[in-house]
Parts: sequence; structure tokens; C-alpha cells
Amino acid sequence: MEKHLSKTPIAARFRTALDIANDVTCFQLFIHERFGETATQAFERTQARIASEAFPENEHAERVDLALNPLIELGLQSADWGVVHGLMISIEHVLSYCDEARALVSKYRTTQPAKDGELGPEENLRHVMEQCDLRKKIDHTFKTATYFRHIRNHIAHARTTPVSTKTNFNRQNANDLNYYWSGKPAKLNNFDFASFDVSRPLFPEILAAISVLRITLMELDECVAQCLPLAAVLMDVREDIMKNAPHLMGSSGKVLKKIKGTIEMEFGLKMRSKEISEHLNQL
Repeated sequence: MEKHLSKTPIAARFRTALDIANDVTCFQLFIHERFGETATQAFERTQARIASEAFPENEHAERVDLALNPLIELGLQSADWGVVHGLMISIEHVLSYCDEARALVSKYRTTQPAKDGELGPEENLRHVMEQCDLRKKIDHTFKTATYFRHIRNHIAHARTTPVSTKTNFNRQNANDLNYYWSGKPAKLNNFDFASFDVSRPLFPEILAAISVLRITLMELDECVAQCLPLAAVLMDVREDIMKNAPHLMGSSGKVLKKIKGTIEMEFGLKMRSKEISEHLNQL
């Protein structure tokens, strides 16, 4: 049976970035959970009128020198703002991955440019991957990335109402996406692709959306890896090893061992040295 790579080296750092975005978003919720109570106690204890009097030891208090109620309101707004931007940066990570993944596929395969004008990063990636013979079809995964790109645009452009492209896309695809993700291990927390409103976010929905994006990234990467010709990747790995460790020249056994380790760690494929040698001899 023909072997395929199961991941690419570029996914790891984006996955780490998504994990950080998730952790920072959770921390936003953590620090704001009791902010109102803490602020009220500080104002009462110090008989303060404004924040700098209630928190004299905080050098930043003068920057938000508000009375108690406006300060609490700002705290609530800060929590909303923080988690929404946690979602936005998570979307950016997935779209940036799509740009790099498209370049990686194009490095190994001759692909025709899209004819539909300006496309989103995930649509450009989808175009080049449609020219590969994939074992697994991930139509809903690409549509998920497109769904969140529309969310990103809505946030970035400070829109108060959705544009027609977002509305039309949701009408055509949201219910299918709900059905698709209902069978996934992500903690959706009642996340609904059809009704999600980023202008009135619920914290569990944001965290669910970030979980969806993490799985989306890994599903995309698995299929990107399948697009890469194994023999050509092995050759590139060998060239990198010889470039960085020229002293191994002439020691084929050690080189094959290093290739074996790199392919398993960075591309998720276990191979025997004999198999690696056979693939390299194809070129």
C-alpha cells in the first residue's frame, strides 16, 4: 500500500499559536470573573471617587481614572473585547497557515492559478489541493475556514451588520456545518454556525469556536501532507541534512537514520531505512 505523509512541519507552530490564543482567552475570563466585586470592595475600603484613589499602588490606574460604575462597565467591555480578539487572532493563524500550506504544495506540484479573481487564503489552498489525488475529502473543513474568515472580516472592519457575502454563505452552509461538527470531538457548547453573533458573544461560544479552528487546522494539514510527493520530500530532507551536517557525506547509514527520524517527527510517517532508500532511488 502506498504510504502518505500525515502532517507537515508548518502546522506545529500554528497549532502552538492557537493553543496560546485559547489559553490567553481563558485567562481573560479568569481575571474578569470577579473584577466588579474586587473594584467595589476597593472603592468602599478607600472611600474613593475614582480608580486612582481606589488603587493607589497601581501605576496604570490614572489611565482609566473612572468612577466605580463606569469602571465596572469598562471591565465588562474589556472581557468581551478580549475574547473576541482571541477569536480573531485564532482565525488569522488558520488563514496564515493556509497561505504557507499553499506555497508548500506549489513547491512540489505544478498547479494552475485560480481564475475566480481574488480569493481568500483557504480558497486558494483549496484550489491547489483539488489538483491533488486526495484519499480524504474535506469540503466542510474548507467551508469552516471560509465561515470564520467572514467573521474575521466582520470584526476587522468594525461592521455592525453582516455584508451580503457573509449572509449568503451562512444561509447556504451554516446548517450543513452544524451537522458536520456535531460528530466531531470539539466541545461545541451549543455553538451554532447559523446563529452565532460576534457582536454579542457568549464566552462558551468563543471557546468552542477556537476549538473548532484548532481541529480545522489539523484536518487541513493532514490533507496538505497527502498532496506532497513522498520521494521529493525525502530528497529535500536528505539535502537539508547534508547541508547542515556535511561530515555525514559517505555515511549512508547515518544519513538514512536521520532522514527516518525527521520524516517521523516532522511529517508523521514511520518508515524503515530500506523504504527510504527505495524511494530516493526513484528520483
